Amino acid sequence: MRLGLGHNPVLNCALGLCFLAGAISIVGCARWNRPSWSVAENGDEPPTTSLPLKSAIKSSAPDLVSVETVLIRFGESQQEQLNQSWLAADESILEIEQRKLLDSNGVRVGIIRGDLPSPIQRQLDASLAQQRTDVVEQMGLGADSDSRIKQLNCRAGRRKDLIIRRELNQPLSVVTTIDGSVAGHLFERASAILSLTMFPQTNGTAIAELVPEVQYGEPRKSFVTGDFGMRQELKRDTKLWKPLKIRTLLATNDVLMISSTLPSKALGHAFFTTETPQHTEEKIVLLVRLASTQLDDLFVLDAADQARAVMEKQ
Repeated sequence: MRLGLGHNPVLNCALGLCFLAGAISIVGCARWNRPSWSVAENGDEPPTTSLPLKSAIKSSAPDLVSVETVLIRFGESQQEQLNQSWLAADESILEIEQRKLLDSNGVRVGIIRGDLPSPIQRQLDASLAQQRTDVVEQMGLGADSDSRIKQLNCRAGRRKDLIIRRELNQPLSVVTTIDGSVAGHLFERASAILSLTMFPQTNGTAIAELVPEVQYGEPRKSFVTGDFGMRQELKRDTKLWKPLKIRTLLATNDVLMISSTLPSKALGHAFFTTETPQHTEEKIVLLVRLASTQLDDLFVLDAADQARAVMEKQ
Protein backbone atom coordinates (compact mmCIF):
# COMPACT_ATOMS: atom_id res chain seq x y z
CA MET A 1 0.00 0.00 0.00
CA ARG A 2 1.35 3.40 -0.98
CA LEU A 3 1.12 6.19 1.58
CA GLY A 4 0.24 9.63 0.36
CA LEU A 5 2.70 11.63 2.44
CA GLY A 6 3.13 14.55 0.09
CA HIS A 7 -0.14 16.16 1.20
CA ASN A 8 0.23 15.65 4.94
CA PRO A 9 2.64 18.28 6.37
CA VAL A 10 2.10 17.17 9.97
CA LEU A 11 3.04 13.59 9.20
CA ASN A 12 6.00 14.75 7.08
CA CYS A 13 7.29 16.85 9.98
CA ALA A 14 6.93 13.97 12.45
CA LEU A 15 8.78 11.59 10.15
CA GLY A 16 11.48 14.17 9.61
CA LEU A 17 12.04 14.50 13.36
CA CYS A 18 12.19 10.72 13.74
CA PHE A 19 14.81 10.52 10.99
CA LEU A 20 16.88 13.26 12.66
CA ALA A 21 16.72 11.51 16.02
CA GLY A 22 17.80 8.26 14.41
CA ALA A 23 20.70 9.94 12.67
CA ILE A 24 21.91 11.51 15.91
CA SER A 25 21.75 8.16 17.70
CA ILE A 26 23.99 6.63 15.03
CA VAL A 27 26.76 9.20 15.59
CA GLY A 28 27.74 7.65 18.95
CA CYS A 29 31.02 8.42 20.70
CA ALA A 30 33.66 10.50 18.97
CA ARG A 31 36.74 8.66 17.73
CA TRP A 32 40.16 10.08 18.51
CA ASN A 33 40.95 10.59 14.85
CA ARG A 34 40.96 13.84 12.92
CA PRO A 35 38.86 15.44 11.56
CA SER A 36 35.88 13.84 13.32
CA TRP A 37 36.65 15.00 16.86
CA SER A 38 33.86 16.88 18.62
CA VAL A 39 33.11 18.08 22.12
CA ALA A 40 30.16 18.81 24.33
CA GLU A 41 29.37 22.40 25.15
CA ASN A 42 30.07 21.94 28.85
CA GLY A 43 33.68 21.10 28.01
CA ASP A 44 33.89 18.23 30.53
CA GLU A 45 31.66 15.38 29.38
CA PRO A 46 32.38 12.89 26.58
CA PRO A 47 31.17 14.18 23.19
CA THR A 48 27.67 13.16 22.10
CA THR A 49 27.20 15.30 18.98
CA SER A 50 29.27 16.44 16.04
CA LEU A 51 28.96 20.10 17.01
CA PRO A 52 32.14 21.86 15.86
CA LEU A 53 34.17 23.02 18.82
CA LYS A 54 34.68 26.51 17.40
CA SER A 55 30.92 27.07 17.21
CA ALA A 56 30.34 25.63 20.65
CA ILE A 57 32.65 28.10 22.38
CA LYS A 58 32.20 31.15 20.15
CA SER A 59 30.20 33.04 22.75
CA SER A 60 32.64 32.22 25.54
CA ALA A 61 35.63 34.18 26.83
CA PRO A 62 37.87 35.41 23.98
CA ASP A 63 41.00 33.91 25.57
CA LEU A 64 39.50 30.41 25.78
CA VAL A 65 41.60 27.50 24.54
CA SER A 66 39.98 24.08 24.21
CA VAL A 67 42.03 20.91 24.39
CA GLU A 68 41.34 17.20 24.44
CA THR A 69 43.39 14.82 26.56
CA VAL A 70 43.58 11.06 26.90
CA LEU A 71 45.79 8.54 28.68
CA ILE A 72 46.62 5.35 26.76
CA ARG A 73 48.10 2.25 28.38
CA PHE A 74 50.54 -0.13 26.67
CA GLY A 75 51.24 -3.58 28.11
CA GLU A 76 54.62 -5.27 28.38
CA SER A 77 54.16 -7.06 25.06
CA GLN A 78 53.44 -3.76 23.28
CA GLN A 79 56.61 -1.89 24.18
CA GLU A 80 58.12 -2.21 20.70
CA GLN A 81 54.94 -0.80 19.14
CA LEU A 82 55.12 2.16 21.50
CA ASN A 83 58.77 2.68 20.64
CA GLN A 84 57.93 2.70 16.92
CA SER A 85 55.24 5.31 17.52
CA TRP A 86 57.88 7.79 18.62
CA LEU A 87 59.27 7.76 15.07
CA ALA A 88 56.20 9.79 14.03
CA ALA A 89 56.72 12.42 16.73
CA ASP A 90 58.80 15.58 16.38
CA GLU A 91 61.02 15.59 19.48
CA SER A 92 62.99 18.65 18.36
CA ILE A 93 60.27 20.98 19.69
CA LEU A 94 62.26 21.48 22.89
CA GLU A 95 65.68 23.01 23.21
CA ILE A 96 68.50 20.49 23.41
CA GLU A 97 69.38 21.26 27.03
CA GLN A 98 65.79 20.84 28.16
CA ARG A 99 65.48 17.60 26.22
CA LYS A 100 68.61 16.28 27.92
CA LEU A 101 67.27 17.28 31.34
CA LEU A 102 63.93 15.59 30.74
CA ASP A 103 65.64 12.49 29.34
CA SER A 104 67.85 12.16 32.42
CA ASN A 105 64.65 12.24 34.45
CA GLY A 106 62.93 9.63 32.31
CA VAL A 107 60.51 11.90 30.43
CA ARG A 108 60.03 11.87 26.65
CA VAL A 109 58.14 14.58 24.72
CA GLY A 110 57.16 15.09 21.08
CA ILE A 111 54.48 16.54 18.81
CA ILE A 112 52.44 14.50 16.32
CA ARG A 113 51.25 16.43 13.28
CA GLY A 114 48.75 14.65 11.08
CA ASP A 115 47.27 11.24 11.83
CA LEU A 116 48.14 9.37 14.99
CA PRO A 117 50.66 6.53 14.56
CA SER A 118 48.87 3.25 13.87
CA PRO A 119 49.87 1.55 17.17
CA ILE A 120 48.53 4.47 19.20
CA GLN A 121 45.32 4.69 17.16
CA ARG A 122 44.73 0.95 17.53
CA GLN A 123 45.32 1.05 21.26
CA LEU A 124 43.05 4.06 21.63
CA ASP A 125 40.30 2.40 19.61
CA ALA A 126 40.60 -0.73 21.74
CA SER A 127 40.38 1.33 24.92
CA LEU A 128 37.27 3.17 23.71
CA ALA A 129 35.66 -0.11 22.68
CA GLN A 130 36.36 -1.59 26.10
CA GLN A 131 34.81 1.43 27.78
CA ARG A 132 31.56 0.74 25.94
CA THR A 133 31.25 -2.75 27.44
CA ASP A 134 33.21 -2.66 30.71
CA VAL A 135 31.54 -0.74 33.55
CA VAL A 136 34.83 -0.43 35.44
CA GLU A 137 36.51 1.17 32.42
CA GLN A 138 33.47 3.38 31.84
CA MET A 139 34.02 4.82 35.31
CA GLY A 140 37.75 5.25 34.69
CA LEU A 141 38.68 2.73 37.39
CA GLY A 142 40.45 0.10 35.29
CA ALA A 143 43.81 1.31 36.59
CA ASP A 144 45.17 4.25 38.57
CA SER A 145 45.21 6.19 35.28
CA ASP A 146 41.83 7.18 33.79
CA SER A 147 41.73 6.29 30.07
CA ARG A 148 38.60 8.27 29.20
CA ILE A 149 38.87 11.17 26.75
CA LYS A 150 38.44 14.53 28.46
CA GLN A 151 37.66 17.95 27.04
CA LEU A 152 39.03 20.99 28.86
CA ASN A 153 38.24 24.66 28.29
CA CYS A 154 41.30 26.57 29.47
CA ARG A 155 41.45 30.29 30.13
CA ALA A 156 44.75 31.99 29.34
CA GLY A 157 47.24 31.57 32.16
CA ARG A 158 44.91 29.51 34.38
CA ARG A 159 46.04 26.00 35.21
CA LYS A 160 44.17 22.75 34.77
CA ASP A 161 45.28 19.58 36.53
CA LEU A 162 45.90 16.53 34.37
CA ILE A 163 45.81 13.59 36.76
CA ILE A 164 48.20 11.01 35.36
CA ARG A 165 47.95 8.63 38.33
CA ARG A 166 45.30 9.25 40.96
CA GLU A 167 45.80 8.69 44.68
CA LEU A 168 47.86 5.56 45.21
CA ASN A 169 47.52 3.05 48.03
CA GLN A 170 51.25 2.36 48.03
CA PRO A 171 53.93 5.03 48.64
CA LEU A 172 55.17 6.71 45.47
CA SER A 173 58.94 6.95 45.02
CA VAL A 174 60.22 9.75 42.78
CA VAL A 175 63.89 10.17 41.89
CA THR A 176 65.10 13.29 40.07
CA THR A 177 68.42 14.57 38.74
CA ILE A 178 68.55 18.38 38.51
CA ASP A 179 71.68 20.54 38.29
CA GLY A 180 73.79 17.45 38.82
CA SER A 181 72.13 16.61 42.13
CA VAL A 182 70.20 13.39 42.64
CA ALA A 183 67.23 13.58 44.99
CA GLY A 184 64.79 10.93 46.13
CA HIS A 185 61.32 11.46 47.57
CA LEU A 186 58.78 9.07 49.05
CA PHE A 187 55.17 10.28 49.12
CA GLU A 188 52.24 8.72 50.98
CA ARG A 189 48.76 8.86 49.44
CA ALA A 190 50.23 10.49 46.36
CA SER A 191 48.74 11.55 43.02
CA ALA A 192 50.97 12.21 40.00
CA ILE A 193 49.83 15.33 38.15
CA LEU A 194 50.87 17.52 35.25
CA SER A 195 49.57 21.05 35.67
CA LEU A 196 48.53 22.38 32.25
CA THR A 197 48.49 26.09 31.42
CA MET A 198 47.57 27.39 27.97
CA PHE A 199 48.54 30.75 26.48
CA PRO A 200 46.64 31.55 23.25
CA GLN A 201 48.40 33.41 20.46
CA THR A 202 46.75 35.57 17.80
CA ASN A 203 47.45 33.23 14.87
CA GLY A 204 45.38 30.24 15.94
CA THR A 205 48.20 28.66 17.93
CA ALA A 206 48.74 28.35 21.67
CA ILE A 207 51.66 27.78 23.99
CA ALA A 208 51.18 24.75 26.23
CA GLU A 209 53.04 24.59 29.51
CA LEU A 210 53.09 21.49 31.72
CA VAL A 211 54.81 21.09 35.08
CA PRO A 212 55.08 17.75 36.94
CA GLU A 213 53.95 17.73 40.54
CA VAL A 214 52.83 15.32 43.24
CA GLN A 215 49.96 16.03 45.60
CA TYR A 216 50.19 13.92 48.71
CA GLY A 217 49.09 13.36 52.30
CA GLU A 218 45.85 14.24 54.04
CA PRO A 219 43.78 17.22 52.83
CA ARG A 220 44.07 20.30 55.01
CA LYS A 221 42.05 23.50 55.18
CA SER A 222 43.61 26.51 53.49
CA PHE A 223 42.54 29.88 52.14
CA VAL A 224 42.85 30.70 48.44
CA THR A 225 42.15 33.90 46.53
CA GLY A 226 39.93 33.71 43.46
CA ASP A 227 37.88 35.93 41.17
CA PHE A 228 35.27 36.39 43.89
CA GLY A 229 37.55 36.99 46.85
CA MET A 230 39.06 34.64 49.41
CA ARG A 231 37.57 31.22 50.04
CA GLN A 232 38.39 28.17 52.12
CA GLU A 233 39.13 24.82 50.54
CA LEU A 234 40.77 21.50 51.32
CA LYS A 235 44.22 21.05 49.81
CA ARG A 236 46.99 18.51 50.08
CA ASP A 237 50.70 19.17 50.26
CA THR A 238 52.36 19.63 46.88
CA LYS A 239 55.81 18.95 45.49
CA LEU A 240 56.49 20.35 42.02
CA TRP A 241 59.52 20.33 39.73
CA LYS A 242 59.63 23.61 37.79
CA PRO A 243 63.00 22.82 36.14
CA LEU A 244 61.23 19.93 34.36
CA LYS A 245 58.65 22.25 32.83
CA ILE A 246 57.53 21.38 29.30
CA ARG A 247 56.70 24.43 27.19
CA THR A 248 55.96 24.25 23.49
CA LEU A 249 53.90 25.86 20.75
CA LEU A 250 50.91 23.94 19.38
CA ALA A 251 48.93 24.59 16.22
CA THR A 252 45.32 23.50 15.88
CA ASN A 253 45.09 19.67 15.76
CA ASP A 254 48.68 19.19 16.91
CA VAL A 255 48.94 16.39 19.47
CA LEU A 256 51.49 16.67 22.27
CA MET A 257 52.75 13.23 23.27
CA ILE A 258 54.36 12.69 26.70
CA SER A 259 55.49 9.43 28.27
CA SER A 260 58.45 7.78 29.94
CA THR A 261 61.68 6.84 28.27
CA LEU A 262 62.21 3.21 27.32
CA PRO A 263 63.32 1.71 29.59
CA SER A 264 61.54 3.87 32.14
CA LYS A 265 63.44 5.54 34.95
CA ALA A 266 63.37 8.31 37.57
CA LEU A 267 60.38 10.70 37.58
CA GLY A 268 59.18 9.34 34.24
CA HIS A 269 58.83 5.88 35.75
CA ALA A 270 56.86 7.20 38.72
CA PHE A 271 54.48 9.20 36.53
CA PHE A 272 54.06 7.08 33.41
CA THR A 273 54.00 3.47 34.57
CA THR A 274 51.15 1.72 36.34
CA GLU A 275 50.44 -1.73 37.72
CA THR A 276 47.37 -3.64 36.60
CA PRO A 277 45.16 -5.71 38.94
CA GLN A 278 47.01 -8.73 37.46
CA HIS A 279 50.28 -7.22 38.78
CA THR A 280 51.71 -6.52 35.35
CA GLU A 281 53.30 -3.21 34.41
CA GLU A 282 51.88 -0.91 31.76
CA LYS A 283 53.29 2.24 30.20
CA ILE A 284 51.13 5.36 30.20
CA VAL A 285 51.11 7.77 27.25
CA LEU A 286 49.52 11.21 27.59
CA LEU A 287 48.10 12.84 24.46
CA VAL A 288 47.09 16.52 24.54
CA ARG A 289 45.42 17.86 21.40
CA LEU A 290 44.87 21.55 20.71
CA ALA A 291 41.27 21.48 19.49
CA SER A 292 40.53 25.19 19.10
CA THR A 293 41.45 28.69 20.14
CA GLN A 294 39.23 31.66 19.39
CA LEU A 295 41.67 34.44 20.12
CA ASP A 296 41.79 36.64 17.02
CA ASP A 297 42.65 40.18 16.01
CA LEU A 298 39.50 41.54 17.63
CA PHE A 299 40.96 40.78 21.05
CA VAL A 300 44.65 41.43 20.47
CA LEU A 301 44.88 44.52 22.67
CA ASP A 302 43.16 42.91 25.63
CA ALA A 303 43.24 39.13 25.88
CA ALA A 304 46.54 38.61 24.08
CA ASP A 305 48.33 41.21 26.19
CA GLN A 306 46.84 39.75 29.36
CA ALA A 307 47.92 36.25 28.39
CA ARG A 308 51.42 37.48 27.62
CA ALA A 309 51.62 39.27 30.99
CA VAL A 310 50.56 36.12 32.83
CA MET A 311 53.11 34.03 30.92
CA GLU A 312 55.94 36.44 31.78
CA LYS A 313 55.15 36.03 35.47
CA GLN A 314 55.62 32.26 35.34
